[in-house]
Amino acid sequence: MKTIKRILVIALSVCFIFAYACGDSDNKEQTVSMDTVKNAINSCEAAKTGMTEVTGKDANAERKFAVFCDMDYSLVDDFYYKYFDEGDIDEVAIVKLKDKNDAAKCLEALHNHLDDRRGTFASYDPDKVTIIDGGIIVRGGDYYCAYFVGEQNGLLEKAFKDCFTAE
Repeated sequence: MKTIKRILVIALSVCFIFAYACGDSDNKEQTVSMDTVKNAINSCEAAKTGMTEVTGKDANAERKFAVFCDMDYSLVDDFYYKYFDEGDIDEVAIVKLKDKNDAAKCLEALHNHLDDRRGTFASYDPDKVTIIDGGIIVRGGDYYCAYFVGEQNGLLEKAFKDCFTAE
């Protein structure tokens, strides 16, 4: 009987230690700033120069956000959007949410934008539709969603995801 009690105490102690350690990783992700993510994306070898950048701190941020995301702006903590003005296909969009429970809405809105772009380029420049079809929409941690379209979007995705890995 004493042996069973000792095993139970040890097992419960181990469970509490793991639960505490796992809870700490969520805190790291909440502290990842948009500037950290933006710098990681722009430092990536796949990042292109000459793109227009828009953030949640810009004047008329809500209107600019609506260009690439049809989600309710009141759910957004911050965003970063990077695109070419003159019909080039490359785009980067990063959204930081106020509530992690809104991630599915954000991912759906980003998919809607990808579908819209596919339709636009199907009539505008059909050769680029395959690049859009390779677009990546991904979640980073609980609070971030991202959208990457470009020939080297996998490298951008890796730079994004690396922001949320435990150190």
